[in-house]
Amino acid sequence: MPPLIIVVLLILSTNPMRAQRFPDRWFTINPLMNTLHPTREGEWSWMHSSGGWGEFGAYRLVRDAEHAWIQRLGTFIELFRVGNEASLAFLGDIEFIANPDNDIRFNPRAVFWQEGFLYTQRAGTSY
Repeated sequence: MPPLIIVVLLILSTNPMRAQRFPDRWFTINPLMNTLHPTREGEWSWMHSSGGWGEFGAYRLVRDAEHAWIQRLGTFIELFRVGNEASLAFLGDIEFIANPDNDIRFNPRAVFWQEGFLYTQRAGTSY
């Protein structure tokens, strides 16, 4: 082996390997970022905003037979807001992981349902 290839292999072998990140890992839910309908300082606003998200992806580098695609849908409803300082929202999210071993290529292998409350508060220029 030429010395350059050995050096490159040694450099690459010292770097840690990382798993693939799904798109929703970079998705931040922050109802206070919605400035379409501003509220005055200290004013309470009920059901101020809502939103949703969805993703659909395929597993391309997986070598097992249980993962073919993933589907995820979610929504949030802001229950109340106090000015642009604080917010309480309800979240719901459902995720399907499926394989293609079916006549219609829909064979769910895992289904996850998540729900909860999200409290957001302004802290200076951040949240």
